[in-house]
Amino acid sequence: METFRRFIRTTFRTKTVQFEYFRCRYAPRYKGLLHLLVQGIGTGNALGVYVFIAVSAKNFAGPAIILSALGVAVVTWITGSCYSELACRLPLMGSSYLYAYVVYGEIMAFILGWNLIMESVMSVALAGLALSQHLNVLSSGRMNTAVRQLMGGTPWEPDQPPQIVAVGLIALVASAAICRNKNGTLTIHSCLFVLHILVIIAVAFLAMFHVSSDNWGSDETFFRPGSHGIMSAAALLISSANGIKSIAMAAEETRKPSRNIPLTHTLTVMITSVTLFVLSCLITLSIDASALSDSAPILDLFDTLRVKNAKYFIGGGAICGFLLAINTQLNYAERMLFCMARDGLLPQWFHKWSYGTNTPWSCRLCVTLAACIITLTIRYDWLLQSVSIGSIMGFAVTCLATISVRYDPCQIGLAAGNPLRKTVSADSFILSRASSQMSNESDLSTSTSRMSQKSSQSRESVRLKELTTLLAGTADKATSTGPYGSSSPPSSSISPAESVASLPSLQSYNRITRALWIFVVSSIILAITIAFGHSVVDSEWDWLWVILSVTCIFITVCCSLAVFRGPANGMPLVYSVGGMPFLPMLAFTCLVVMMFHLSVLAWLRLIVWSSAGFVIYFLYSRRRSQLGRPVEEELMSYENRGAANSV
Repeated sequence: METFRRFIRTTFRTKTVQFEYFRCRYAPRYKGLLHLLVQGIGTGNALGVYVFIAVSAKNFAGPAIILSALGVAVVTWITGSCYSELACRLPLMGSSYLYAYVVYGEIMAFILGWNLIMESVMSVALAGLALSQHLNVLSSGRMNTAVRQLMGGTPWEPDQPPQIVAVGLIALVASAAICRNKNGTLTIHSCLFVLHILVIIAVAFLAMFHVSSDNWGSDETFFRPGSHGIMSAAALLISSANGIKSIAMAAEETRKPSRNIPLTHTLTVMITSVTLFVLSCLITLSIDASALSDSAPILDLFDTLRVKNAKYFIGGGAICGFLLAINTQLNYAERMLFCMARDGLLPQWFHKWSYGTNTPWSCRLCVTLAACIITLTIRYDWLLQSVSIGSIMGFAVTCLATISVRYDPCQIGLAAGNPLRKTVSADSFILSRASSQMSNESDLSTSTSRMSQKSSQSRESVRLKELTTLLAGTADKATSTGPYGSSSPPSSSISPAESVASLPSLQSYNRITRALWIFVVSSIILAITIAFGHSVVDSEWDWLWVILSVTCIFITVCCSLAVFRGPANGMPLVYSVGGMPFLPMLAFTCLVVMMFHLSVLAWLRLIVWSSAGFVIYFLYSRRRSQLGRPVEEELMSYENRGAANSV
């Protein structure tokens, strides 16, 4: 029994983030508001505008895609607020993986990060294939004809040539992104971003002259896809908002993250939501949704509308957007891989940061190679079906993590009165930790020898006293010197007895955790009933479906009220989510419902890839994790061997 408890304890161990970690840096904090905005919009906006809208309207929702866009706007606004709060608390690299590691444990963080890496790699491959399709349409089909004549067809599709052009474009963007001049890189990305936005405005302006209400039909035709089609379209469209997790990933490289990250999240969600809604309306009003093409649909739309030479101008904007999407998705995947290697969960070969280019070059090489292999071997429509499930899972975990840290008795992250101070290098930080721990061990051994001369105190009691001193000096998960950081606690007229009674305890946190788990289970059951309920409506089992749905809704509401009544830790925050805990729990339920409206192929990919992740974790990562390692081993795991030898 003790072995099983030890196994559970080590598998679900959480990461403790000390205050010094916020001052430690691998890359300088050079990203400002413009850089974050380019990264946030460029991650998924081009795929949403030029690919996801047409595919969702044609295959799932029809003209009712505007309802899907509205739902996605609400959910991404709440989710972006959750990312902003956690990124201000923990301005470190890692995004959803880091939040899951700090709140829910190592194995959940590993599986989440493992799936997010694959999702970003698949998004890179999807953007490369979409870019190749647009180039082929701009060349009137001559590009694919030339490649087919030169190399023939693929074994699984003899009529289609191998995607050599897409592979070359991905490799070109991956190599060009490693630039020593940060200002030059920002200039190039800003130019691509401005051209992409201008072309989107032009698309909306041109489509306004060809709208017709006949393309929406009657009310019966408009709502024909039903709730299943609307939610399926929303599950695909939400990948357009991947920029919110990409912004959180850049928190460790951001200047003034407490100001820039919330502002950038707000602008990103606003621009993405407006573009999705407006273009969904105009495109479905301009042409019947079933007449949209599968390859480069926006370019073919204006050819059908006989807008002369419009496809060349729009194609240029699409190329800029796809190039930006490839670069930002590569950036996200490589940094996620680097974070997991830094924590010891993946081989240390990936833990190599180039200080000259501000890039983990080994991670970029691996991610680029994986994206090229996927581009050559997996079909375009398969990538479309399985590209959203990892992002939805990351959004859902982040919403729950925001609730958990609010009611955790241990205050996690930076408070409002505890801003970032002068940063130090990673090597200096580890050297200071090593020297500090070595001096503490020396003092401890001296005091122990003196105590042994004076009394016959046992070794176990000395060890207990040491642990008590350490726990008293730095509370678990705490990152500041006091309950409110370096600032004094806010003045209040509440008596000390009442203030202590209003603070969360371990018992109240356990009650809230149980309520959250019940809420998660009821949300999953509710999502299953909604996803598969359309098949039992008007049958003899419809009464069971109604009872089960109402029961799950009642349980979720009761769990929300139970969490709301629990005592929060009262930590002063730079940015906080409003409507806690109701809005994050609503967003979580909507995200789970979207997950169960994805295709079987997406779930198959998730199960197979997660199974491989479980195997890697239990065979390698669980024993190699940085948690619990002595500081000497942590020191030797860093890149600067000269600094390690000096110690």
